[in-house]
Amino acid sequence: MVVTGRNIGDKVYISRMNLIPSDSGLSFKFQRRQFPLTVCFVMTINKSQGQSLSHVEFYLPKSVFTHGQLYVALSRVKSRSGLKILILVKDGIPKSLITNVVFKEVFNNI
Repeated sequence: MVVTGRNIGDKVYISRMNLIPSDSGLSFKFQRRQFPLTVCFVMTINKSQGQSLSHVEFYLPKSVFTHGQLYVALSRVKSRSGLKILILVKDGIPKSLITNVVFKEVFNNI
């Protein structure tokens, strides 16, 4: 399913490709048929504490509950160029702004 761009929500099919190594040191040629995908992994914000990653992408389908979570998540990436954020709030339309949810009732008894 497409997550970003003009075709959000569309189902797409990824065809397998014939891959033939270009190593000329082999006396024979072989090919393998596989999907042209790169392996990645997912980590929750809480599990990411202490990690430093060169590429980080965030999918935020709703507002962030606490300031600490957003800070920890954004501080995991080594450089700004390695950071991508997809915010889908209401109707699945990409946004450029996210609300940091704060319950003001917490501060009433301080």
